[in-house]
Amino acid sequence: MNKFYLQRSLRGHKAPINCMCFSEEGYLASGGDDGHIMLWSMAESSEILRIRPKQGPITALKWAVGSLTSAENFLLSGGADGTMQLRKLSGDKVSRTDVLLSIQTVFPGAVTSIEVEDTQGIIAATGPGRVVLFRLAIGKLEPLQCLLADPPFSQDPRPALVISTHFFQKGKSILASYLDSREIVAWSISPWKELWRQKFGNRIGSSAYSDSLGSLLVWNLVDGIDVYRLTDNPTCHLLLIQTLRIKIRRNRICDVQFDHTGEFAISGSDNGELHLWNIDSGQLDQALCHG
Repeated sequence: MNKFYLQRSLRGHKAPINCMCFSEEGYLASGGDDGHIMLWSMAESSEILRIRPKQGPITALKWAVGSLTSAENFLLSGGADGTMQLRKLSGDKVSRTDVLLSIQTVFPGAVTSIEVEDTQGIIAATGPGRVVLFRLAIGKLEPLQCLLADPPFSQDPRPALVISTHFFQKGKSILASYLDSREIVAWSISPWKELWRQKFGNRIGSSAYSDSLGSLLVWNLVDGIDVYRLTDNPTCHLLLIQTLRIKIRRNRICDVQFDHTGEFAISGSDNGELHLWNIDSGQLDQALCHG
């Protein structure tokens, strides 16, 4: 794997950054405890837009596709106030404007994650005890159409925080990771039906899924990143392959991701380092000092 090195530093937030996401057009969106969303041009290494959506700290961001032109992007944001917003961003590479298209109050607490299945235009949002699905309908009077919630809004939420979701089986099903109840639940989307659930020994701090590999990464909050393989075994749907060992000094949730090849795992840490792991060997390939 090619070694990573510091290419540029983008400065502008006044408080810790909670979430970031790249667009295919070369933009980076970031959201932080300062309540701002910042849009950066990677080509120009500069800030091109600053948005204050009034959602409290920004806790989740995701780009969405919907009848895109070369000058149009759509950005979903989740806030600590439990709302999700959809914005249209227009303009050129050095100047962008934003238009608020929709705002939905989804949870009584912070939005923990937003995932988008672009081929079907389905959005999964998570928060305290509940998974909520929306359909993206750009051009409609309400572009965020609520499809369902589990459990339904008429019922109390589960007593566990849903930390993340992942679409799998080519977008036909969804995985949800629960922090406190230490389980992952799988549903089919149409019809909405629970397929299986699997309990783990440790809490799930964060997770990442590769549908092409059928592999799942779990930050286990104890000793590192557990690597699982999705199986057809009805008694063990997720098989533990190995654990990428990390010395966890503080009970802090760190993000995990696959690289674009699926061969490497990328994780944060509690000591200011970014770690790159070779999944096959289980060895740390590179540690980047972030501060």
